[in-house]
Amino acid sequence: MSLPKEKNVLPLVGEIDLNVSPRIASTFSEMIRKKPSRLVVDLSRVTYIDSSGLAVLIGAMQDVEEYGGKFALAGLHDNVRSIFETARVDQVFLTYPHVDAALAADWLAGGRHGHYGCHERQVSAVDRFQRGVLSRIIERVGMLQMFMRLA
Repeated sequence: MSLPKEKNVLPLVGEIDLNVSPRIASTFSEMIRKKPSRLVVDLSRVTYIDSSGLAVLIGAMQDVEEYGGKFALAGLHDNVRSIFETARVDQVFLTYPHVDAALAADWLAGGRHGHYGCHERQVSAVDRFQRGVLSRIIERVGMLQMFMRLA
C-alpha cells in the first residue's frame, strides 16, 4: 500500500504552551481552510504540552471532523503521552507511533468513535456530549497547572 499523495502533516517541535499555541492555532486554520481529507500532527519532537496546546489540538480535531475529514496524532513520546493521559484526552485522538503509520492507515473503518452506521442525529448528539466533556477536562487541566505554579 502506498502513502497518500496529499500528506497534510504538521510537525511540531519543543514545548507547546501558551506562548506558541496561538501560532499553532493560526497554522491549523490555514491548513483546515483547504479542507484536507486527513490531517496528521507530528508530535515526535514535542517535549511538553500544556492545556492551551491540548485545547488547540482538540479544536483543530473538531474543525476537521466537522467537514468530514480525519485528524490524527503521531509520534507521542511517553512524557507527552502521560500529559494526555493525566488530562484524560488520550482516548479522544487517533494516535499512531509515527507519521508514516498514520498516513498509511485506513481511516475509513469507523473513525475515532467507531460510529458504524449511526444516524447523523445520534453522531451529533455524541459529539456534543464529548465536546462538553473535553471542555471540562481542559478547564481542570488549566486549574491544575495554575495551582502547580502557585505551589
